[in-house]
Amino acid sequence: MPKTYAQLRNEMEALQHRMEAARRKEGAGALKEIRKLASLYGFTAEDVFGDGPKGGTALKTSSQAPTQDGPKYQDGHGNSWSGRGPRPRWLREALERGEAIESFLVAAEGTGGVSAANRRAPAKKRRSAGRRPAAKKASRRTAEAPGRKAASKKAAKPAARKRKAAVSAAAEAPEAGAAE
Repeated sequence: MPKTYAQLRNEMEALQHRMEAARRKEGAGALKEIRKLASLYGFTAEDVFGDGPKGGTALKTSSQAPTQDGPKYQDGHGNSWSGRGPRPRWLREALERGEAIESFLVAAEGTGGVSAANRRAPAKKRRSAGRRPAAKKASRRTAEAPGRKAASKKAAKPAARKRKAAVSAAAEAPEAGAAE
């Protein structure tokens, strides 16, 4: 016989009480183990719950991206850009007006007090002169008859020479026969 709603609710409450008791019991053992390990390695509460270990580097996971301290470019109206991603509208419009991007550089702490105007411009990416983007090659099958397989280049050259020789020989043959 199926259970009623009231019976299911009573079972769920009983299970919740059992779950809470198991959590308290297991949690006490886990806390005891954590305290033991913290005292063994000399960790303080700040080491465990604070900003990471003192005197060492904080552990980073691969999902954490490095962060920058502040914006790389700023204008006088409070607009800023980190230098990553597409250029914002305010910067694109300023560049279209003829302003130099270097005029928006922010002096960083590590620049030794060099102002944005005196800082060297970032290097532009150059494409090597010898390399060009590869062009797509057309399939040879599309150029030939639909049912015919494409011939390789090596096989095509001797065949073309043979045809030329046969045509020129055929052209000379009637002339030779007429001369006799």
